Amino acid sequence: VLFRSLREMDAVINDDKIIPYREKSAHLRAIELYKKHNPRYHMNENHSSECPSDGGCYVQTAYFRLRFLRKEGYDPRKAAARYFRSLSVLHEHFGDVALTRQLRASDLTESELRVFKEGIVQLLPSRDPIGRRIFFAFLGVHHSFAKIRIRLTVYLVYGVAAEDPVVQKHGMVAVVCMLPPNHPYAFYSVPNEIGGTSSSSSSSKQDLHSFFNQQSETGSLSDLLRGSPVNLSVLNFCTPDEPRYKIIMAVLLVALGKEIRSRSITHSHSGSSIMEMTYSLHSVGVKDVPMTHTGQIKTKNVKDFLKARSAIDQFRRDECERRRRQQYETHTATPNTMYAYTTDDPPGVECPETNCVKIGRAHV
Repeated sequence: VLFRSLREMDAVINDDKIIPYREKSAHLRAIELYKKHNPRYHMNENHSSECPSDGGCYVQTAYFRLRFLRKEGYDPRKAAARYFRSLSVLHEHFGDVALTRQLRASDLTESELRVFKEGIVQLLPSRDPIGRRIFFAFLGVHHSFAKIRIRLTVYLVYGVAAEDPVVQKHGMVAVVCMLPPNHPYAFYSVPNEIGGTSSSSSSSKQDLHSFFNQQSETGSLSDLLRGSPVNLSVLNFCTPDEPRYKIIMAVLLVALGKEIRSRSITHSHSGSSIMEMTYSLHSVGVKDVPMTHTGQIKTKNVKDFLKARSAIDQFRRDECERRRRQQYETHTATPNTMYAYTTDDPPGVECPETNCVKIGRAHV
């Protein structure tokens, strides 16, 4: 069944009558890059190729395309359309490298890693009872960090979460809450134009003004959802029970669309009660909330995440280099042949599944 679905999806991808040629720019760029570094690869005039299989162009592998079929219930047309949208997002935010291999932590810049370590977006190390991964993000980040947050989101969702077979099958859970007012990246903590911080009397007005100035980011998030290779099963909003935040949530839900609104849950709480928000999230299966009872963001999980992902990335680099040397020594590859990716499982995992047992400090 999987093989037939992949064949059908490949046929749709290569049929310009079903999906216009102009929407395939990122896909064709990936093929061009593969041909450049692998001279033995050939395609016929209508851009068709053999059935996706490991060892060829990265975006043509079953490893990469199967996530779109699972997302769209094995409908080849919908899967192909989402495949093209996803490639466009990856190419827009990470360039050519995202079309040749899995995303790596080293693809992030120093400034992006610095913001990431502050914990404003996180992929938690725990799962909900079904086994879905949990994405945690904070609203209220100053607009100067909007592009960084979008790239971090693409890395976590399109890069890390999309590799997880359980997430491909069951989707993921997202939690969005307001950034603590004392956080250095909060828009209400950044000095205003005259050099001072906002007065408390105008804080509500500035909150709304700053939020509406970030609508371009909301549009980008909508594009990310349209091209996401995994399903967003539940979207949890955690906001203080105040009129200004109710307005923000209403506008945001309208911008995200009807489908996302039908999957959203709003958790209102008194602004000073983090414990109230925590208990509310526990009731929907989110047990690991990255905030202390005083409102500080926990960052240890982010450091552990980067350490684990760096080890996985290093394993993939070493495996690619080993395969390249092996193929060259057996004269099955040229010196210019590039092995940019591997689909082999790394020796460890960054987020164990619900049926796994962790033993000892090393969490074997």
